[in-house]
Amino acid sequence: MAINGKIKQLYDAIKSDGGDVGTEEEFNDWFLRPGEEGYNNRKRVYDTFKSDGADVGANYEEFRDWLGLRPADAGAAASTAAPSAPMQQPSASVEAEVDEDWQPTSDQKAVMSNIVQSSLAGFNRRQDEAMERLGNTADYYNRGGGVLNGRKPIAGDVRYNPYKGEVEQTYIYHSERHCYGR
Repeated sequence: MAINGKIKQLYDAIKSDGGDVGTEEEFNDWFLRPGEEGYNNRKRVYDTFKSDGADVGANYEEFRDWLGLRPADAGAAASTAAPSAPMQQPSASVEAEVDEDWQPTSDQKAVMSNIVQSSLAGFNRRQDEAMERLGNTADYYNRGGGVLNGRKPIAGDVRYNPYKGEVEQTYIYHSERHCYGR
């Protein structure tokens, strides 16, 4: 099944924040499961984004509509096939379907934009942290640190310590970090 663009945005946002969501296809299958299990999966994603401050709609129904999903019929019963029957297809009335002709409203575009911006900000923050660790590692070894000195801390730059409110000597450890004091 081809992954919906909006579901891919959610997948990318969760994946970029370090979430273990498997492959796109696995996430898509999990997210679009039919029945109550699928509803609980989608509601969990909605609640997670909402608790993180993402603008994903005022309620779950707006989120569902943004995704282009239709609610299951209220009176539809789940499949009553015997468990021993091979590969039963779920009832069409409880299966989430994606409307291919759907176009986002300006509010929905704003939600998507916020999700993308949030993901990009997280990516940039992690990239900056990684680059600082790389620079610290290079400083440590360029200043004589390493296995030969017993991995002891070595003097680093003089930096402003925001905790004390003053400028002081830093020390670089083999664990890729600058520390104030020894």
